[in-house]
Amino acid sequence: MKVILLKDIHKVGQRYDVKEVAPGFAMNQLIPQKLAERATPAAMKALEAKKAEIDAKRAQEMEALLSEAGKIENAQVEIEAKANDKGHLFAGIDAETVAKAISELVGIELSPKFVELKEPLKEVGTHEVMVKIGEKEVKANVNVKAL
Repeated sequence: MKVILLKDIHKVGQRYDVKEVAPGFAMNQLIPQKLAERATPAAMKALEAKKAEIDAKRAQEMEALLSEAGKIENAQVEIEAKANDKGHLFAGIDAETVAKAISELVGIELSPKFVELKEPLKEVGTHEVMVKIGEKEVKANVNVKAL
């Protein structure tokens, strides 16, 4: 079933993308939660009218992030989490937490989709994290401290 996404949905697509999804997923999850609408001819026509405006806004946001990427490079981010005596965290630190900490430190809005973590951070110490904005990659240091 073709739907128009009304919000960014992880592993599905970004807002205003037209995606083909399973009918059950669309009818039981996306449409009732107002995350998507059916891609009817009228909705597609309205989307095309917005498309140029949306693309320009996305390009402007990406350009702003790219210009601010220098602030992220070699940033020293500190995150506190509960850990045991051996330095293992009780709950892993995910990309969303890292993105939020970088955003607060640097002063820009950074989406978790730009933070590349192979797996959640699970130990106390300093970890090097890659932030990929477009084709530009920068490194940030995340220092995990035990509470």
